Amino acid sequence: MTLEKTNSSLELLLRISRELATTLDLQEALTKVILLSMENVGAERGSLIAFNQAHEPIAAAIIIENRVVLHTLDQLCTILDKGLAGKVIKTQQPVWIEDTSKDDRWLRRPDDAKDKAGAKSAICLALLAREQLVGVLTIVHPVPNYFNSEQFSLLQTIADLSGMTIHNASLYASLQASTQRYQELFEDSIDPIFITDWKGKIIESNRQASHLFGKLDSTNPQSIQDFHIVDWYSVGEDFIHLRAGNTIKYEAEMQTDNHKFMPSESHVHKVLINEIEVLQWIIRDISERKALDALREDLMAMIYHDLRSPLANIVSSLDILNALLP
Repeated sequence: MTLEKTNSSLELLLRISRELATTLDLQEALTKVILLSMENVGAERGSLIAFNQAHEPIAAAIIIENRVVLHTLDQLCTILDKGLAGKVIKTQQPVWIEDTSKDDRWLRRPDDAKDKAGAKSAICLALLAREQLVGVLTIVHPVPNYFNSEQFSLLQTIADLSGMTIHNASLYASLQASTQRYQELFEDSIDPIFITDWKGKIIESNRQASHLFGKLDSTNPQSIQDFHIVDWYSVGEDFIHLRAGNTIKYEAEMQTDNHKFMPSESHVHKVLINEIEVLQWIIRDISERKALDALREDLMAMIYHDLRSPLANIVSSLDILNALLP
């Protein structure tokens, strides 16, 4: 290989690396990998399926003649189960088919018929990240015996570079989904929730907290102590018991936005949000429980009062009878 050709190859790989490093969006990453692969070997179509550790498809991109083709989960499962991609997943070894009409590993499709597109060339490669299989790339050209060893090596290099990109994009997508689920649970909770720093300053509150205690004032940061007296015996000085990872529960009176006091039960524990330790305060309204407890006490007092006089008369009568008996 000449020096000029070597420099050209290095420049190409550098450009590919830069292209792949510019996105954390999984779908965009899949599309970029296919387009770069097709562009640099002159292929007509390509597909890239990303999957989880159980080898279940989580995202895919299929491109034919620079056009994105819609697909269903059932189609992806068929490809992984019966197609060339499924065989590569099992062996994690690349497959190079020079003529798809002569190789049983190729899943026959309607356009493979002689009166249509006919036989093709295909290369299928596994994408690895930290020795874990994260995807499978298939590149197809409409002419048999089209690919050469240089193109095969280039595709293998692209696959090697793409593995970590797909892995990082998958992690980012998973993180985004987890964050969204947490946010939905956070906002839809029927209990007020506050997020504070370790000094008690409120960073965030959910919809129910805003409804009961008012919206946060960004110009005048509020503290959780503005709404109730923290049980320092339970949480420990400087929240030492919470720093140890304990979940603390205690009862207190919370002052609402209309200056009324609401009996509450506070559940406090340490959580990690965006890699920062904060405190989550879940405030449970126990007004009804307190009212029920008061009703129970009143009922017991009334029963005791109503029974005390008759019982006293009975006891007195028994004492008199006992005194009259010889």
